[in-house]
Amino acid sequence: HLFDTLPEYFTPIATRLDDEQIVARVIPSLRALDGQNWSEFFEDVSLVHQTLCAEPSSVYAHMDFASRDVYRKEIERLARAARFDELAVTQQAVTLAQRAGAQHGLTNGRAHTALPTLWNALSPECHVGYYLLDKGRAVLEANIGYRPRGMTALRRWLKRHPTGVYLGSAALLTFILVAVAVWYAAMHGAGLLMLGLVVLLSLAPTSTIALNTLNSLLTRLLEPSHLPKMDFSDGVPADYRTMVVVPALLAHAADIDSLCTQLEQHYLRNADGQLYTDGALNKPDNSLTFALLTDFGDAAQEEMPADAELLAQATAAIRALNAKYSGHPFYLFHRRRLWNESEGVWMGWERKRGKLHEFNRLLRQDDSTSYTTQVGNLAILPQVRFVITLDADTLLPRGEAHRLIGALAHPLNRAHFNARGKVTS
Repeated sequence: HLFDTLPEYFTPIATRLDDEQIVARVIPSLRALDGQNWSEFFEDVSLVHQTLCAEPSSVYAHMDFASRDVYRKEIERLARAARFDELAVTQQAVTLAQRAGAQHGLTNGRAHTALPTLWNALSPECHVGYYLLDKGRAVLEANIGYRPRGMTALRRWLKRHPTGVYLGSAALLTFILVAVAVWYAAMHGAGLLMLGLVVLLSLAPTSTIALNTLNSLLTRLLEPSHLPKMDFSDGVPADYRTMVVVPALLAHAADIDSLCTQLEQHYLRNADGQLYTDGALNKPDNSLTFALLTDFGDAAQEEMPADAELLAQATAAIRALNAKYSGHPFYLFHRRRLWNESEGVWMGWERKRGKLHEFNRLLRQDDSTSYTTQVGNLAILPQVRFVITLDADTLLPRGEAHRLIGALAHPLNRAHFNARGKVTS
């Protein structure tokens, strides 16, 4: 009797449920799987991620997911190449960062009350990424006993000598191709004069072939580098206040409407905080602002009859945008014409380049620029740290400003200067 009932217990459950019951049970499971944030789930269970979060600078925990993933994959590649445990590699990198942090008086960045201020003054050695992607990589590899070989060693050698390798390889390839052309001509009885002509005529095409071949080879041989980014998707910190600027000409009334519409679209795609003036959650102190940098068109005299009307229209349009949205995020900076002796006209100094150069001086509190009209909350200008420049016909994709600022703010991407103010790295 017992053996007669055993098949009932071993019968697959699917044979004991009708189709409707199966579908009814599968659909909620599929919905649950579809709604699961697998990125968060992975980081919740990853020991490597949790160990990296213990680094003293607290930079890793505040990077975007793609950048954190680059760090983890770099650890994975290094552990595989060195035949080392991933968690052990991670702990070595974190330990190196903690030692550097202790030397700089930083023991626990997570307890710091103003992290952006901390990151501004942070030495790169205190961040675990310095040992995974930057100059500290050799120290980490020495600690785990790894020596790069084969293609890895070749790629690093190429990156250490980029100019010499590129120019030398291009010259060598060009020489070989020219030599082949000269040999071919000599084999067919060409004299010295003809051989010289062959060299001259073959230089341009052979150098083009050499450069195209070299570029194709290098793009296959060298992997692109990933710029790590901070995660500013919830808003740009005040320490990284940024202004998006659009250099343009005020030539016609229709141009002003088009420019202001474009500026508004940039704002709507990259708004920092709440958009509209109603509601209790407004964030009036936006750290991402938008500006037009304008000139009048070239003219035979410094002022033209239509100038005042165009400038008044532009000023009114910017003020209308500021009235429409919270935080007054829109600005107008307009320059007067200056006499250009070489071109014999009145024009904005140095055109687009001049706009940006003088705007940089304006941000540094230089009152001697030709920006005679300035509309907006000028008190924030000394606090602007980054400037994103867009052409008048360029669209800034949604959230892209925050990603660009996140890359600029990352300690590994920060420019370093020598005593003379020159960028060294």
